Amino acid sequence: LAVSETDGESPDKLGGSLVTPVVSLQGATALAMAMRAAVRTAARRAERPASAAFSRFLSASTTVEADYVIVGAGSAGCVLANRLTAAGADVVLLEAGGSGTIDSWKSLFTRLPTALSIPMHFSEFNWGFMAEPEERLNGKSITCPRGRGLGGSSSINGMVYVRGHPCDYAAWEEAGAAGWGWPDVAPYFKRMENWGGDDDQDGLRGKEGPLHVKDGENALGTPLFDLWAEACKQAGYGRVSDYNGVRQEGGAPMPMTVFHSGPNKGQRCSTAAAYLKPAMSRPNLNVLTNASVARVMWVGEGEGEGEGA
Repeated sequence: LAVSETDGESPDKLGGSLVTPVVSLQGATALAMAMRAAVRTAARRAERPASAAFSRFLSASTTVEADYVIVGAGSAGCVLANRLTAAGADVVLLEAGGSGTIDSWKSLFTRLPTALSIPMHFSEFNWGFMAEPEERLNGKSITCPRGRGLGGSSSINGMVYVRGHPCDYAAWEEAGAAGWGWPDVAPYFKRMENWGGDDDQDGLRGKEGPLHVKDGENALGTPLFDLWAEACKQAGYGRVSDYNGVRQEGGAPMPMTVFHSGPNKGQRCSTAAAYLKPAMSRPNLNVLTNASVARVMWVGEGEGEGEGA
């Protein structure tokens, strides 16, 4: 198997952390300092030998056989790549975007939670979809950011963690989605989660999963937050300690997908960071970035013959 770089940058930059030393800094000056530090760090790493743990990138000309080909390394694709390779399957993961969400100096913007709005302005990270013009908005088109690159939208979104109400899943099941009721999906929510909070009085949070979740701390304990929560209570909505618990209506802290421990503490916990990066050291996973899939050719199907799936 010939392995080559697909975007001109060393796969070794997938390792380590660019953001942890500066996650507590604020303001434009601090961000500029962080960017310079990231560039210097990336330059030093580019001089190192390629890491075997993160060299599973394919070139477009490589031919490889696999049990599964996953199209799209977004939120679902990264999870599938991790789980399938952990079970021993050979997997090829294809992504139309690049690997810059985790191995470029620009990953500073996708890793730093307070920079969440910045990646949406980069075509490298955002497909830049636009809605149709809205008549009631004087013809204005609304942006619809969707992630492009490893981790998909989990690398550029607002990191808000909301499971959904159990009644929503019950409605799915009643509509014919057998096996998608709350009792069916709840164990998987717990399996994927690594809850960093103290409150779990309903016993619904997971502690051993790869996806770190914690309450946002920027406003907790401040007069504004306390007054807002009290206003919700006085308005009749009530106040809850965890809106992913049994009761979801009421003022509550906002859980976020941010690493709460380990070497990545304080960084965004995207599916690329939580699921894909740990799986990159497995010999049965190969990743091809900057690869747009137009069709699937069946075995024996010639060029331009028949129909792909």
